[in-house]
Amino acid sequence: MRYGFAILLLAPGLAFAQEKKDPKAPPPIEEIKLARTEPVSFEKDIEPILANKCMYCHSGNVVEGKFDMSSHDKFMKGGKRGVPIVAGKAAESHLYKMAARQMDPIMPPKKEEPLTPEELALLKLWIDQGARAPMGVREKPKVVIGLPPALVKPVRGVAISPDKALVATGRGNQVHLYAALDGTHRKTLLDPSLKTADGKPVQAAHISLVESIAFSPDGKTLATGSFQEVTLWDVEKGEPRQKLTGFADRVVALAYSGDGK
Repeated sequence: MRYGFAILLLAPGLAFAQEKKDPKAPPPIEEIKLARTEPVSFEKDIEPILANKCMYCHSGNVVEGKFDMSSHDKFMKGGKRGVPIVAGKAAESHLYKMAARQMDPIMPPKKEEPLTPEELALLKLWIDQGARAPMGVREKPKVVIGLPPALVKPVRGVAISPDKALVATGRGNQVHLYAALDGTHRKTLLDPSLKTADGKPVQAAHISLVESIAFSPDGKTLATGSFQEVTLWDVEKGEPRQKLTGFADRVVALAYSGDGK
């Protein structure tokens, strides 16, 4: 059997290409119905799913396919593939079909953790109910951050030590130190106390992506920012010295005062 392409034009210059699925592709996710009477809330029900399964590649400095999921307005606008949601019609919404693994490209990609049947059912019900925006006073949902997908390793932070001897880089959730002269790898900074929400140890600097880096004026301490936290590292020992918490979201910029305090 030959596999063909069906092209659905969405707007001038925009299109979704739907390829019949490869027999070796992951099977569609089981569709279930929720015993739920209250409306599905974007901020309480849908946004946490997007944060845990999609936003590593579709928010902040990394917006693949020009599809930004960081807010309802941007989410509904879509990206270079066009409008992802047909309000009231999940069965006609490309985002739902890709999340359900009914349509290529499947999302998240097959090497990453897919939506659960319960998460998919919530997404479907939300779309069928009209894909409504946040209502009233918006409360920030509690987000339990998991490890970034293995293929997501953006470099979002780089810093040079005051003596110009070291270059510190954040790649994914890792922090590496290199010799500035020839690029030789010197060390990788690991937090031995780091664990996922379910208690599994992690060999990394942070659970989430490293968003920012800064050396202290004396070069003895390196600050790294991630989701809701900053870690201060002893550069010589390669060990965490202190952790600052309580930030509202990702710490995307860091700077030391002139006196290093």
